[in-house]
This record gives sequence, structure tokens and C-alpha cells, in this order.
Amino acid sequence: MIGSSFGKYEIISTIGKGSMGVVFHAKDPDGKEVALKLISSNENEHEDTSVARLRFNRESRYAMELQHPNIVKTFDTGEVDNTLYLACELVEGGSLEDVIAKGTLSELDCLKIGRQVLRALAKIHEFGLVHRDIKPGNILIHRDGTVKLSDLGLIRSTSSDRTMLTQQDNVVGTPYYLAPEQIYSPEEVDIRCDLYAVGVMIYECMTGNLPFNADGLVEILKQHLYAPVPPITNVEVRKEVFDFLCELMAKKPRKRPSSPNKALAKIEKLMLHYGKNIEDAIPELRKIDMQRVTSRIKKLELIANVKTRMQQAKFSIFNGREDYTIFIYGGGELSFGRNSTKEQATHVCLRLRPAKGNEGSTRKISGKHCKLVSKNNKSYFADTNSTYGTTVDGEKAQANAMIELQKHHQVNIAKVLDLNIYSIPSPNLVYSVENEGRSYLAPAIFVERPDNGAEHSYALVPGSFRLGIDSKGRLYPQSDGIIEIIYINNTLWLHNPSKSQCYALSPGKFSIGDSRITVSHIDAEDQK
Repeated sequence: MIGSSFGKYEIISTIGKGSMGVVFHAKDPDGKEVALKLISSNENEHEDTSVARLRFNRESRYAMELQHPNIVKTFDTGEVDNTLYLACELVEGGSLEDVIAKGTLSELDCLKIGRQVLRALAKIHEFGLVHRDIKPGNILIHRDGTVKLSDLGLIRSTSSDRTMLTQQDNVVGTPYYLAPEQIYSPEEVDIRCDLYAVGVMIYECMTGNLPFNADGLVEILKQHLYAPVPPITNVEVRKEVFDFLCELMAKKPRKRPSSPNKALAKIEKLMLHYGKNIEDAIPELRKIDMQRVTSRIKKLELIANVKTRMQQAKFSIFNGREDYTIFIYGGGELSFGRNSTKEQATHVCLRLRPAKGNEGSTRKISGKHCKLVSKNNKSYFADTNSTYGTTVDGEKAQANAMIELQKHHQVNIAKVLDLNIYSIPSPNLVYSVENEGRSYLAPAIFVERPDNGAEHSYALVPGSFRLGIDSKGRLYPQSDGIIEIIYINNTLWLHNPSKSQCYALSPGKFSIGDSRITVSHIDAEDQK
């Protein structure tokens, strides 16, 4: 349909698919650019035509009535040649799903997003409605940080049309964001199920991980019903913020805030930590390419059930003469230091979180040194207020200052340990594994000691990272590498770039040409 007309609208391009149909970028007769949602009467082969029409009529009716800065505006609705349509506000930016795919946001920015979603829900609640499908894909974010709630296809009154579609609906919504009552009593839900989904969404935005995730729909639903909210360990979040998220995700509706306005008051109180009158703008989003990433998503087929999940892995390769090892850490942050014992002062010690004290019979890590961070498609290095200091390319690093990494840097720790640190650009590609989630667009960081090259090296992988075998038979970063490590949902995945299949990384052996690679868990004695 690109370049053609639909009724009075000129089709410019395809934006994507929503829960009810295709959405196009279009122009109206006055030249105004709009998002045009089209629903054919037989669009959903699994849904009775009359039900699809009822859903559309309901969305269009409520959408025209709900006027709020944080809800996508609807300008026009109708039917052309048996195809229903909605002409809506075109939001220049992307969805929260796009943002999460490119990296986590700060605690404050997540609270800003949550606050605006709650304002939209307060308006919906004012009309006696419940959205029932709050998720990142339905949260549009303008480049200036303004949040717009979209896709009212599952919206429903809590009174007059309570039973209109429940026989067809059964469990409605998106599994990762379903409140428990949407599972066991979908006809009885109220606005508090939307508050539950807001809690899930803020958690995901802060951590990059879903709080409730598993292999298969049934296991996901069981977690919503019975599993506690997992503690946040990969990023720093205040206890009172985590407690608020747990309150939003309480299993029993009566233990959640009773209304969006009550939740809004609590989130405003949490934001006072950062000052008064905090504006909605999110400057960090201006640094992110907010163009939709849908066209750059590569879907991977999962081969075999996930039996073992590895967030860290040791790759050892024997090329017939020597052994080389690379330690791979999934995630967006890695702290490291040196061994504090005199005889092993030049040994590297790495941790997802640095530990003080005995690390085994022969090692002791020095408590404060450095950290590597990769987020929002950029990588950083910071000295974490170390005792003896750190230099980057000969310049002393200011304590706790985030230094943006370029291609290559020479780092010296405590005047005794030299390292080469490389920022490895992320391929312009987001990977998706069904029921697991998406990878980030974020650079990997590769660390080696100049005195032994890649014999003993390290990699932080927040998104994807390709490895090849160099002329010396070592595993080394290569943009056209023959194996790729992808990090999704606290799990490292092994992928052959020439295929659309992946495996959850697990201990074992495989061969590449004449080289044999062994994958194993990392233990304390390995990390030096």
C-alpha cells in the first residue's frame, strides 16, 4: 500500500503491527501526518468478525472521548471498503520497547516514565475504564520525553459492558504483564491490574529484565500467581523504590494502591529524592537513536529446551599447541581490581560485584578499583575511588567519573597492573528469542593484558559479541566472527551468524576447524 491512497489518506510508510491490525504513517487531505490504523473485517482469523468489530467500535468510541496529554489523540474513525480505520496522533520517537532494547534507563528516568503512564491511567480511571494491555510496546515516547499511552484495543468499562466480550476474551493481555486476577478471574478486573503491569514495566525498564519469565506460557503464568518479585542486583535501585514496585506487583489487588492517583502520589514522593518540580523531559533519550528498531530485529529459533542458564562463561581453546581463555560476562556492568597479595599484585580479579576478603586459599581481591559500563549504545570506564588510583592513556582518572570509551585505551591500575581495553561496537541489529526477550544495542567491552595478549582475556557483553580465531589460534573479537555470543534475559546464548538458530550456553565442548573449544563455569580461582 506504500504510495497508494486509503480513502482520503495518502499512505507514506508502514509503522508496524498493533494488537488489532496494521499501522501506517499517512497524510490527511490537509497535509497533517497521522498514524493510520487499519482493521480488515477478517484481519484476525482466530477471532469472530463481529467480535473484532465490537473491539474496534469500543476502541474508537473511548479513544475519541479520552483527551489527555499522555494519551495518543484520535482525530478520525470510520470504514472504507469493509476496512475499519482510526487516524491518530503521530508520535515522533519510538516505543518504550525500543528504548529497553537499546539499554536500561536511570532510576529517575524510569520514575518519570511511570509517572506519565499513571497520569494517563488516572484519566482512564476517571471514565470508569481499565486498559488491560499495559506493556512497553503500547507506551510511545516522543523525542522530548513525553509519554503517550496507545492501543486501546482491550480497553473495557468496569461496569456497563463488563460481560460484553468476556466469553471470547478468556485471559486477555500480554503474558509477561498480566496481573494474577487477569489469569484466574478476567471478568472481574479493575484498574489495579493496570497498576500491576506498570510495576512490571518499570522493573523491566530499570533492569533490562522481566521480573516474571520462564520457558513456556504456563510457567510464566505460575510465576505471576506465586513467585515473589526478584531482587534487583544488576543496577543500583533505592530500597524504597523497589518496595514501591513490589507494592504495584502485589499478588492480591487489595494490597496494591487503590487507584492511579494513589500510585501517582507515591511516585511523586519517591522523586523528591532528586529535587522538587522534576520535569517530564528525559535528556538521556536525546542521546539514543529513537528510530524504531523493528526492521533491524533478527528472530532466532531456540534449539532445545533451556536446562542451564549461564550469565558468565569461560571459553578455553586449544589450537594444538597452547591454551587460550576468554572469560565472558553477560550484562551491562563489570567491576574489577587486582589481587592485593604482594606476590600476585599483577593478577586481575573480576566480579559482577567486587568482593573484599578471602576469595579462596590463594587469592585476595583489593576492594576498590574500577568498573566497566555499557548502556545506551555507549561504553564507559570509571575508577571507583581506588586507594592507589587509575590512569587512562596516561591521564589520572577522577574518582567515580564516567569516561566514555573509544576504540582502544591503555589503563594502569594501582601503578602495577597494565590493561588494554577495547570498546567493540554493537552490530546494528537486535536479536529476539521467543519467550525470552530481546538483546540490547550496546557495545561489548574487551579487556586484555598486554604482557600475555589474549591468553587470558575478558569480555563484558550487554548485547552481542562476535568472536573469531586469529592467526595464532586465539579467540579474539572479530566483526565477522564465526561465533556470536548474545545476552538476553540473564542468559548467554550461542549463535552462528550465518543461521537463525541459537542455543542457551551450557558447559560442554565443540569444534571450529582444527580447534576445540571448551565452555565451563567461572569459579573464583579462574578470575586472575
